Amino acid sequence: MTQSARDEFYTSVQWKALRASVLRSSKYQCQNCARYGRGRDATTVHHANPIEERPDLRTARWNLVALCDECHNAMHDRTTHKLTALGERWRARVSPPPSKAEKQLWE
Repeated sequence: MTQSARDEFYTSVQWKALRASVLRSSKYQCQNCARYGRGRDATTVHHANPIEERPDLRTARWNLVALCDECHNAMHDRTTHKLTALGERWRARVSPPPSKAEKQLWE
């Protein structure tokens, strides 16, 4: 996904509505902090499978996680734009299991 397409997506009505829905359904609480009993306000919606890698999942509800800014920054290496170990753990945590067809491709 090009930078301009990415920017266009993040300013779209569709994304704004989806983002609001994700934040609302998490009761505006950071889902990573909540795992450790900390209550912090979620201000960002994170793509567990990054939009640069999987633009086809950009609106998949299961791929979106409400996070505080601190946790969101911890999900990404801001120099390489790759997921950190924490980001990879969230990707594994929220991604659905592979389909039978996908499993067969790996075998």
